[in-house]
Amino acid sequence: MVTAVSSFSNTINNFQGTIEALGSKFGGNGNTATSGVAGSLLLPPSAGSGLTLDRMVISNEVHFGNSLAFGTVVVTNGGKLCLAANPDNYEYSFATLNILSGGEVVCIGDVAQANEAAGGSSANPYGRGVSITATNITVASGGALHADRYGFSHKTGPGKGGGENTGAGHGGYGAGSKSETGQGMPYGSAARPTTLGSGGGYSSVDTGSGGGAIKLAVLESIVIDGRLSADGGISTHGSSYGGSGGSIWAAAGTLSGSGVISANGGFNNGGFCGSGGGRIDISETVNNFSGTIEALGNFTGSKGNTATRGTTGSILLPQNGTGLRSDLLVVTNDLYLGNGAEYGKIKVEEGGSLYLDANEGYDLFSCDEVEVCDGGRLVFVGNCMTINETMGGSAAVPYGAGGTLKATNIVIREGGRIDADAMGFPQKSGPGRGPGSYQGAGRGGAGANRDEALVANPLATITLR
Repeated sequence: MVTAVSSFSNTINNFQGTIEALGSKFGGNGNTATSGVAGSLLLPPSAGSGLTLDRMVISNEVHFGNSLAFGTVVVTNGGKLCLAANPDNYEYSFATLNILSGGEVVCIGDVAQANEAAGGSSANPYGRGVSITATNITVASGGALHADRYGFSHKTGPGKGGGENTGAGHGGYGAGSKSETGQGMPYGSAARPTTLGSGGGYSSVDTGSGGGAIKLAVLESIVIDGRLSADGGISTHGSSYGGSGGSIWAAAGTLSGSGVISANGGFNNGGFCGSGGGRIDISETVNNFSGTIEALGNFTGSKGNTATRGTTGSILLPQNGTGLRSDLLVVTNDLYLGNGAEYGKIKVEEGGSLYLDANEGYDLFSCDEVEVCDGGRLVFVGNCMTINETMGGSAAVPYGAGGTLKATNIVIREGGRIDADAMGFPQKSGPGRGPGSYQGAGRGGAGANRDEALVANPLATITLR
């Protein structure tokens, strides 16, 4: 849909009403392949009491679809600034962007962009999100800078979910992923990610859209006390598939605050196939951020291992700052990592839990030293979808696999633990499953009341390692 062009750039703008150059309204729960995006809106530099480029206070909903350079922009309680990624018009610059409690800035992805730099093509577009440059960005507690649900829509995208048995992939795998079709598979890059998340799949039901993409290039500081996110959406349908998480790439002098940075897969409502987490790269910052960083796969009600969960996406960390770092990774709460990387020292302190997810091909975690303190836990999360041919698995009967931790030294203090407890195949699944009401599962030993025809025996049950 071609949208109108609005220009007030040669006026003294005292207008207090609504100015719009919207595309067609979004259907479903976010971005769609059939929605138009906002057109261009030109404003005067400074003259007038209404919207101007030099200073703008937003208290209602305003859409822009053309690259613009702003001065100071303040989004107040109830305000909503929507920035759309049109072809060659996806870059917005600010001297200062302040998002107050109750305000939000929404970044709307362009699903038609090939994004060849990230690996996409005209035949298989990866989409592209919004790029924001600024001197300073502040998101207050209760405010949000996000691209939630503004990636690929239902059953679309390079890692789309399909049918009733595949969650969407992006940074992590979707449950039931199929390498031969690409459904539910990872794509894009962990470093400097710009790709959109893919939509979940479930028959004809309008399921969750993938997360969008946000690039932040900030000269001085990014402060996130609220939310910076590119989460996948969920469907309002009772048996829903969420979309996969999108992308966040932040480069700044310093990153600080105590809020949330996330690119999570959308929550999976009906016990159906979950979607993978997205991609987060903050490696080009001095990280003083003390809040939560997540690229979780989409879980079915809890964070335990299930056959229907999407796997964790990618997170890249810097080597400087007081927050999470790759040279000294100190874990004090829950942290999920889904991309194999090299670290210096990993220290899991009391109350901390570090989860290493086994994304196939990205499951090697290397470090100089690991220390698990009293009350700390390091957990290997198994991937039930891995075939594991080396151990005897096949496409028809996957044996699953866990991750690998390569270290020079590993120290487990009294009261600390490294485990993979309950992180293998879930109930009534796996090559040695106990299928009946009175049959135990086999693995290294035979399950009680085993049925030889159903391989509940020790010889054919080398599963998660």
